Amino acid sequence: DREIYSDTRKAEDHALREQKAVRYDDLLLETELMSTHRAWLEKRNFNPDEIYQKYKLQCFGPVGRYSLRLFIPFHRRKTILTFTTRDVTDLAKPTYRHCPINQSLVDPKRYLYNLDTVKTTAIVVEGVTDVWRMGDGCVSTQGINYVVEQLFLLRKVKRAFFMFDFEKFAVDAANRISYAASTFIPHVEIITLSEGDPADFKEDDVKSLRKDIFGKVYETY
Repeated sequence: DREIYSDTRKAEDHALREQKAVRYDDLLLETELMSTHRAWLEKRNFNPDEIYQKYKLQCFGPVGRYSLRLFIPFHRRKTILTFTTRDVTDLAKPTYRHCPINQSLVDPKRYLYNLDTVKTTAIVVEGVTDVWRMGDGCVSTQGINYVVEQLFLLRKVKRAFFMFDFEKFAVDAANRISYAASTFIPHVEIITLSEGDPADFKEDDVKSLRKDIFGKVYETY
């Protein structure tokens, strides 16, 4: 473990010891769920109020670097380590704009979103909206590429299920990361999709999958 005890992990541990948090006081954030952001969540078939509260989201208004985006924090033991943002107009590029690394305690693309909810079993997906659909016990890698630091964060997991999008390049990526994970996680599986991504799942499909994996169904949003 010492060989892969990364700068990311050290930064996380230091932040938690000092109880520091990413400063975002100067960002133009709205604490109330705005109508544009609500409409986008509804269009994606999420329960806006539940998602907003559960994942501690906030809104950016129509001005600034992150205009008309959702603020999506990465928490670890109640400390904000970094954040990403998601455009709610479906027009802006990039779709996701991450917190600059020099303003983060960790790089979002070298961490796992929603890690605090993982116990001994994890579902690993590509993006934060996939996590919102699947619920507790699910983490995202922020894309199909992975780094050693992300796998290191799963070192105590006994079972891992990798479920990336249906495209071939995403399936190939899931094969690579699952192979690497199998060197230290006792039980590793790949869940392949016939179309779309996990965020597109219907509620009944989510409940069925969660029951198969976790043995019980958590409330989904």
